[in-house]
Amino acid sequence: MDALVSVEWLAAHRNDVVLIDVLCGQVDPDTRSQGIPGARVISLDAEGSDHATSFPHTMLSPQAFQDVLQGMGIGRNDNLVCYDGQGIFSAPRMWWMLRSAGIPAKVLNGGLPAWQAAGFPVAPHTRLPGDGTITVPDQLTGWTNMDGITQALNDPTTTVLDARSKERFHGEAPEPRPGLACGHMPGAKNLPYTLLLDHGHYRPDAPAIFRQHIGDPHPLVTTCGSGVTACILALAATEAGYTDVKVYDGSWAEWGLESLCNPIA
Repeated sequence: MDALVSVEWLAAHRNDVVLIDVLCGQVDPDTRSQGIPGARVISLDAEGSDHATSFPHTMLSPQAFQDVLQGMGIGRNDNLVCYDGQGIFSAPRMWWMLRSAGIPAKVLNGGLPAWQAAGFPVAPHTRLPGDGTITVPDQLTGWTNMDGITQALNDPTTTVLDARSKERFHGEAPEPRPGLACGHMPGAKNLPYTLLLDHGHYRPDAPAIFRQHIGDPHPLVTTCGSGVTACILALAATEAGYTDVKVYDGSWAEWGLESLCNPIA
């Protein structure tokens, strides 16, 4: 999978890349204060999301995203590798954010657990102010909103793919966020992101699994609870040869709220 690098590759190229440690409050307690030495840090629950909305993880505006990246000291010629503390969870979200801005990046397969299991060192996080030179274009690609997802659900040539567990998808398990309806969008399909992973790594056959579930490449929109694990599917879709892929940024945090308060046909 071209978007992934191994811990062995990273150890051999450590001086040639800039690491981004992607924190997410769902899985990273406040006590996780260590990471790979020298990594820049971003929290999806803090500076990594737009808090002007009521949804947990909303993509930043181009200018705000540029400000965050420059504040991390990211340069226009840096080779970026994203990782997270679960192995594969929040790093693909940052990878998709960068990709939507036309910024190349990779994801560390297995993340911090694989790095530590291989015997490589960790160090306390440091958040030093940066003065990066990277720029973000005025238009971001790869995202869709409520209008876009509604159109996709009514388009027989587009697949809407939900990354949540089958229990949540079928309304057999409660939503972890209060105030949301249970169930799924009419016409959506379910591919739990966990089926693509094995012990915090993308499975080598993840693209094949993806295509077995979804078929030949065609327009695709991925969704989940709040727009994080939808990006796990988006990465696998890209590796499987899909070129028309979007992430529904509001995901079930938006749809489930709207369908509870104002049922959507």
